[in-house]
Amino acid sequence: MQATQSGWKAKEVHESCFELLHIETVLHYALTSPEDCSAKLEKIGYSVGSRLVERYTRERGRFSDSLEMVKFICKEIWTDVFKKQVDNLKTNHKGIFVLNDAKYRALNKISASSATQSPPPVPSPAQLTAFGCGLIKGVLCSMGMPCEVSADFSSPNVQLPACNFTIKMEKDPR
Repeated sequence: MQATQSGWKAKEVHESCFELLHIETVLHYALTSPEDCSAKLEKIGYSVGSRLVERYTRERGRFSDSLEMVKFICKEIWTDVFKKQVDNLKTNHKGIFVLNDAKYRALNKISASSATQSPPPVPSPAQLTAFGCGLIKGVLCSMGMPCEVSADFSSPNVQLPACNFTIKMEKDPR
């Protein structure tokens, strides 16, 4: 499906629009309310996640366990929002999951914008990953799985733009 004569596909246009909207939203909250920027961005992600669950699970049966729910995020939700699957999923089978995105696009903006002569204000990695944390939490909580989600981008084995999202389940429906 060609969108214009230049050969751009509609998918590519959607990706760039999402990236621009995301970075502008982060910058807006970082400048207007820096003390609660991450919380506001996480709320937006939570809302998007819960709405996507409603859309995707309307005609689908219930998930049997938390692993199935997390795989659903990795394959369906992440692909719809970020146009790629999660690169790696690890679990301890005790309610902790780690989703690895080796090229989390929002974190690309940090190194790209810091190389210019007079850079605009650069949001922190925590602000740039807050939407993703909220998205995951919104999906899982809407499926009846309360959890806490955090992003790790500073450990020795994670280098930007890679990011690990750690999910800690509060209970398991099994």
